[in-house]
Amino acid sequence: MFQTQTWNDLRQLKGHTKCVWSLAFSPDSEQLASGSRDKTLRIWDVVTGIERRNIAANQGYVESVAFSQDGQYVASVGSSGGNCILWDAARGTKIREFTGHKNRLMSVVFAPNGKLLATSSSDRTVLFWDVARLLDQ
Repeated sequence: MFQTQTWNDLRQLKGHTKCVWSLAFSPDSEQLASGSRDKTLRIWDVVTGIERRNIAANQGYVESVAFSQDGQYVASVGSSGGNCILWDAARGTKIREFTGHKNRLMSVVFAPNGKLLATSSSDRTVLFWDVARLLDQ
């Protein structure tokens, strides 16, 4: 991280052992999720630089990460399995797995209303997930 007026280095987040593919801030900007080729999803404290969670995602390379609008969840997609995993951001535990794509997933994003999740895949599809409804099941 850099201070934008002077471009001085503010902080380095060290922990991943391979390149980082994706970053996402929590809505309150206090946490940063990172997905890496080292097959982990990590959640960082932006102010201190401390790693809060180190999650072995079991998805191959973690290609994309996204925070929910309330900051309660982090979604991740990876290079293997065709699945999207929803994690409890505070605990680092798996909440739910969404399957439906046939190939590697490329991207994940929450809708602004926080109720929908969209995933894209190299199988040339975009799938929508009604997270609010699925979590109630």
